[in-house]
Amino acid sequence: MFAVIFIILGILFFFLVYNAYVTGEVKGRGWGFSIRTYRQYKEPIKFWITFVSYLAAAIAATTFGLLAAYKLIF
Repeated sequence: MFAVIFIILGILFFFLVYNAYVTGEVKGRGWGFSIRTYRQYKEPIKFWITFVSYLAAAIAATTFGLLAAYKLIF
């Protein structure tokens, strides 16, 4: 169960990273319900911080999902 959840989260974050790479803008969520859009050339620091954060979350979630699936199988 945890493996499926983490793999789905990894796919979601990889989709966000891919979308940010292709369009040059990334959507970041704040503490409330607001969604901020950072563009690569207008706000490069905020864009790259959000991009790298999403990439780290994608790698971590996928790794945890694969490790959970491996533990479940073996």
